[in-house]
Amino acid sequence: MAITDADTISRFVLRARRVEAHSLVQDHETLAEFLQETMILRMAFDGSAALVRKLPADEEIFESLAARVRPLVLASESVFYQKVLAALGRLVGTSTEVTSEQRDRLDELGTAWTATAVGQQVQAYALQMGNLDGTDPTDLVSDTELAAGWLYTDLVHVDATGWKRKAQAFSLTERYLAAVGVFSRIAALTVTTLRLVEELDRVGTLEIDTQLWDADVVVGAKEFVYEGATAYVAAPGTQMPDINQPFAQPGGSWTQLGITDQLRATESNQVRLELADASESIISAHDGAIVHNRRDGNIVRLQVLVADSFTIRAEFTLNEDGLVPGSMAVNAVGRTNQISLTTAMFKLAMHNAHTLTLRMPDEDLLRWELEGLNADNLKRLKQTAELLGDLVVLEDLTGQPLDLGTQSLNQFERVRLRQARMLWEGRTVEWDLTLPQVVSPLGDVPQIIKTATPTLSIAGLQLQMQEIVLWHPEVTWNNQGPAPEAGPEARTFTATIPQGTRWHAWFSSSNPTLDSEGRPRSQPWALTGIDPKDTRF
Repeated sequence: MAITDADTISRFVLRARRVEAHSLVQDHETLAEFLQETMILRMAFDGSAALVRKLPADEEIFESLAARVRPLVLASESVFYQKVLAALGRLVGTSTEVTSEQRDRLDELGTAWTATAVGQQVQAYALQMGNLDGTDPTDLVSDTELAAGWLYTDLVHVDATGWKRKAQAFSLTERYLAAVGVFSRIAALTVTTLRLVEELDRVGTLEIDTQLWDADVVVGAKEFVYEGATAYVAAPGTQMPDINQPFAQPGGSWTQLGITDQLRATESNQVRLELADASESIISAHDGAIVHNRRDGNIVRLQVLVADSFTIRAEFTLNEDGLVPGSMAVNAVGRTNQISLTTAMFKLAMHNAHTLTLRMPDEDLLRWELEGLNADNLKRLKQTAELLGDLVVLEDLTGQPLDLGTQSLNQFERVRLRQARMLWEGRTVEWDLTLPQVVSPLGDVPQIIKTATPTLSIAGLQLQMQEIVLWHPEVTWNNQGPAPEAGPEARTFTATIPQGTRWHAWFSSSNPTLDSEGRPRSQPWALTGIDPKDTRF
């Protein structure tokens, strides 16, 4: 596809801005020294002389400048200077907005670019070399030929071709010396051209996308951080899933990497936590990672991270027999529902265990005998775990973050939250609801009720919901008479169900759970401290 003049200028703007951003170009005083090919003559009392030419302080930095200006001097590139000048000339055309001074500057730029181009012409000097006796003289080689030889022999290529090969008769130093002056002048001329383009754009002669003046042209950073990323790991050679497919799937080859896994990559950080019953049978085991290990005299303080969710903070005394376990505490490392749930579940597991053992990297065993929670604390912990479990499941199924903060829930709110979870899981649940009047368009007695509940308000949370189906095997429909506003045959009904019973509810997008007779059957709420038979809302 042909490149338009506007495209050419747009590409030039990005490349020229990249040249202008180079550290050598930004150092105006230093760059000015390289533009003039200044030679310092040093004379000695014996009549000998030395010529001194200044070079950039860092050869590698200058190489990067040459690489940035290279597309401007290559005829095959879209931003070759002749193509840029030609595009500028056509875009300016006979515009009445262009001043004679601007047209003169454009003509001067054309002359300057021709004089500065990398070719066989002389910009500042030419060299010839031969033996003192006049034998084996080289060709007279211009500074631009030497610079081209450096570019194509020493920097971006290895084998120079054609007239560029004449530069190989001279040393790398001579080729580099010439290149410093030639490419410094090209860099300076690039910026001068950019200024004219900027001016023409400002007055409206050119129409350049404003984003081109603001777009990043250099990185300018020592590191780049991908915020909010999620890391996954798999065995070497594992094929990546399609970009539209999730990485982590149950039983899949890719697993999400957490900070605990990252720390455990260092073998000396690896810790194993084991919860065992009174007969020393392991109830559960957890992989942890040491994040802090400090010794003050004979006191050792250890911090172990588990499941990216909680830490075991332990203190030991070091004596002649080894480490003697002292205090130990479990603390969550964040406030997310998942972190809080994982921490609560571990504390419940500790309640059911007799001992907690830390297996250290050096094979040391640190063991605590655990005391169970009293009845009240255990009840509160179970209720907390149930609440957090409901929130985590709902977050996963709805994609909606749910933050209760420090707010506690009453019994009704706990039930509603559990009911919402069960509905989203596709289950059938008992539901307390006093129905308003129901209109039947054809006058038929309703069999089921569908109620649109887009959101459910629970303790300040607005839960996303779907259409809910309500059914009861012993419902009584009371005919309240015609509903002419809904149609000639429409009638209004109210519903009553036996005292002490509840509606059976499910999402219309799900199939209800059925009993042995094929009728909808609700599943229990199973909430600690709440007996559905004794609880009425």
